[in-house]
Amino acid sequence: MQELARKRYQRGRRITCGMTFDPQRGHASLRRGRTSIPHAENFLTVCLKDRRQGLTEKTPSEGVISELNKMEADGTWIIRCATIMPDHLHLIVIPGTRLSLGQSVRRSKAKTAEVLRTPGMQWEHNFFERQLREKDERAPIFLYIFLNPYRKKLSSATIAWPGFVCRKEDWAWFRDQLNNSLPQPEWLA
Repeated sequence: MQELARKRYQRGRRITCGMTFDPQRGHASLRRGRTSIPHAENFLTVCLKDRRQGLTEKTPSEGVISELNKMEADGTWIIRCATIMPDHLHLIVIPGTRLSLGQSVRRSKAKTAEVLRTPGMQWEHNFFERQLREKDERAPIFLYIFLNPYRKKLSSATIAWPGFVCRKEDWAWFRDQLNNSLPQPEWLA
């Protein structure tokens, strides 16, 4: 039995460029155990391929925000907050019942692909996701998303980051948290 399992494991591996490809690691491991639960909050990071820069330029940024808002308007998901960075996007979303979380992300990538293509950008194939649990404090996660451009020194603390989006209901409680020094969630540290 153990020998059979070893052979199956070896068959699943392939050699590329002198290195062993292990299907248990990399993007495949991100999908293992991924479930989409309607109305569950998810922290997402969606990156540009090869971490290419340019997502914060006017046209791509406006195109991404526009599509995120359209998807919220048609009930695909609710966006609690998001920040557009030069090479990635952070979001807290609550998927609806129309599409799974993966289908929602694929749709947003497909609908924004054209606006990214002109300046030579494209989305990375996969995305990173963490489903938020009831016990997870939201304020540190919102703070992480909000402060991302400031920590990367992309903007002065006196200037509002144009790529930050927050629901009115969330901004009402979150803006009071900005003066508190909240610790990062351990899974982001």
